[in-house]
Amino acid sequence: MFKQLFLFVEGPDDERFCRSVVEPLVQSVFQQVKYILYAKMKSIEVAKTIKGIMHIPAVSYLFVHDLDEHPCVAICKEKILERFNQTLHPDHVIIVKREIESWYLAGVNQSHCRKFKKKYLKDTEKVNKEKFNALRPEAVVRTDFLKELLIIFSVEEAKERNNSFSYFYNKFLSGNHPH
Repeated sequence: MFKQLFLFVEGPDDERFCRSVVEPLVQSVFQQVKYILYAKMKSIEVAKTIKGIMHIPAVSYLFVHDLDEHPCVAICKEKILERFNQTLHPDHVIIVKREIESWYLAGVNQSHCRKFKKKYLKDTEKVNKEKFNALRPEAVVRTDFLKELLIIFSVEEAKERNNSFSYFYNKFLSGNHPH
């Protein structure tokens, strides 16, 4: 049976990460992955799209959202559910601690950090855009740097260095795919 996965992501950096890291890991279950960049969409549009997806057989979705400045995952998740009129199923909401840049950085091993002449962080969960940009080599354009990190990205390294990525991997990517 042909199965499809919709990935709701905030913006282009999230989509780039998911295309490079997540999509290859779910190909054995989902023959097609579609992306919906929801940050600029109206909440009602997102809710209608999710309701529509939920009624299609062999179609699933994941909703990826940054923790940003919320104090905890539970509060962040509750605010998301409220924002989209309770149409999302809580098990399909993935919270990235702190921001997607923390996941990009989590997959870079120590030797690559030395290559970039940047500090290796054992835990990347608290990395936000500002901290990430400070770690980016000044001569490299941000988008190019993100793409370069994806080329050298290690899932095993990321699971060790970022608990929210590890949770996401263990819950959705290691054979426990969303249903």
